[in-house]
Amino acid sequence: MTTNPDSWVMYEGRRLVNAPPKGQRGFISIPPEERFESYVDRNGSISALVPGLGPCWLWRGQVNKSGYGVLSVGGRHRLAHRWAYEHRFGSIAKGLTLDHLCRTSICVNPEHCEPVTAGVNVKRGGKSLITHCPQGHPYDAANTVVSRGRRHCRECRKSARHQRQNADYWRAYRARKRTAQA
Repeated sequence: MTTNPDSWVMYEGRRLVNAPPKGQRGFISIPPEERFESYVDRNGSISALVPGLGPCWLWRGQVNKSGYGVLSVGGRHRLAHRWAYEHRFGSIAKGLTLDHLCRTSICVNPEHCEPVTAGVNVKRGGKSLITHCPQGHPYDAANTVVSRGRRHCRECRKSARHQRQNADYWRAYRARKRTAQA
């Protein structure tokens, strides 16, 4: 039996093939830099939001429920984009989070991340990027109402109110209800 680690094949079905000698069994430690590189596809698309950033480095390894890459380092699971940023630029200041400028959660390019407060990160992404309601009315100062932390379109609210107050609407509603009960 050979003891060259390069020729070891861990499992074939349920049978251990070309196993290392008993004292050398276990995981072969691969440096985190090498493991990181093995999961990265550097030929990702260029962000339409900020084309000057260059291509995204797409994470092809494990992804958590939120869609961010996960890398195991020193027995701990770390977010891959945070590990890449810290590896390139150093630690992230306390109270700051990384904002993906490219808006791609599986991107691990440290040049695409910027440390910001959680409030700034929330304002930059998500629902704030939506500029129109589902019916196409703009979310601007004149047409937007904020209620319980959510934006609502004044035009849509107005048409819904008129519809509810319309007598024909209520007649049709009662007719639908009667046919559903029969």
